Amino acid sequence: MLAQHRSPLFPALSCIVAAILWGLLWYPLRLLEHMGLSGLWSTLLIYCSAIIFIIPACWPKRTEIVHHKVEYTLIGLFAGWTNLAFILAMLEGEVVRVLMLFYLSPIWAIVMAVLILNEKLTPSSLIALCLALTGAVLMLWNPDFFSVGFSVADIYAITSGMAFAVT
Repeated sequence: MLAQHRSPLFPALSCIVAAILWGLLWYPLRLLEHMGLSGLWSTLLIYCSAIIFIIPACWPKRTEIVHHKVEYTLIGLFAGWTNLAFILAMLEGEVVRVLMLFYLSPIWAIVMAVLILNEKLTPSSLIALCLALTGAVLMLWNPDFFSVGFSVADIYAITSGMAFAVT
């Protein structure tokens, strides 16, 4: 009933706020790292702080959660890796590069939908996939790539985007 009273702009505004938060997350984490608190410890503190609020909200649905424990565990693992790998990538790599690699997640979602869910690749999704890959290559191309390869931050960012697509 509450959803009926929300503005039709609510979903778009929620996406904008989430994108801003994800885009600015790196700054306080780098400050904490410079003060001696590593990314792993920062992530642990963030999760422990969040769980204080999540447990009371989930408590009334505990029987449903136990009934679907495999699904919730998988969602938790993929969502957890999304956040941990993103944080570590932000601390290890260049912010713009990490964000671009992370935001390849729609590409991974299309690929996984075809391979795992046996969805058909429509002409419009094929065009979107080709445009996204072309844009990624143009923006991320480094002539020294074949001698240097992927950095640890790149791997974190790519796998974070993949886990986000699964989630």
